[in-house]
Amino acid sequence: MKKIGIVMGSDSDLPIVTKATDTLKALDIPFEVHVYSAHRTPVEARDFAVNARENGFGAIIAAAGMAAHLAGAFAGNSTLPVIGIPMKGGAMDGLDALLATVQMPTGIPVATVAVDGGANAALLAAQILAVEDSVLAEKLNNKRASDAKKVLEKDAAADGLEFARRVAHLTRVVRLLRVGIPFLVDGELGLQRGQLLLRHALRHVRVRPVRERDDFLGRRRRHRDGVPLRGRGRQDSKQTQDLDPKHGLRPFLSQTR
Repeated sequence: MKKIGIVMGSDSDLPIVTKATDTLKALDIPFEVHVYSAHRTPVEARDFAVNARENGFGAIIAAAGMAAHLAGAFAGNSTLPVIGIPMKGGAMDGLDALLATVQMPTGIPVATVAVDGGANAALLAAQILAVEDSVLAEKLNNKRASDAKKVLEKDAAADGLEFARRVAHLTRVVRLLRVGIPFLVDGELGLQRGQLLLRHALRHVRVRPVRERDDFLGRRRRHRDGVPLRGRGRQDSKQTQDLDPKHGLRPFLSQTR
């Protein structure tokens, strides 16, 4: 199997480069890591690029920040596939490195991944080698399947959490109703306390969603089923209508005001 050459402009890039090496290790792909600067060590960088094919490399990953000429320098001295990793940092926080890496002249291509995209650079290098390596191609397929399974497991867990949240929410509403209803038949003071508890419970019940739309003046207005809602908070008197399609409890509760 061909090796992957990984070159970084500074040892400060090592945390991102480590993501690439970990990915290559998981796929059993051999690699070498070097620190070369396109500006401070131009001779050594050129020698590595010129002799990379003869030394058994199948692709080169170059990580650099700011001016980020490293990937372009290697691409200009080798016909092997070169993958650039723009590194975050500097005054422009990685945007300068991204543009310097991706904006190559015609005839000298550099495949550029995301800023700090060490793992994707390794995967792209692996896919290049897998064109002629069926075993590696199968490993990549298995990794894709494993990644998809993890996402589906998280989806199932999220759905379970949402269901549990809704059950707890409904339980709280039922508890408030159980406490509030007896007060409604226990004299004037009890009626007032029951009303408060019921209104607190109804605050958690939303059958029809509140949406926003533009009115005839172009202003954003909150509405429920076309009926405008005034104010920024929840409208308790409006929400009491949700329990009954016609009037709900509003006429009954209004007697206590």
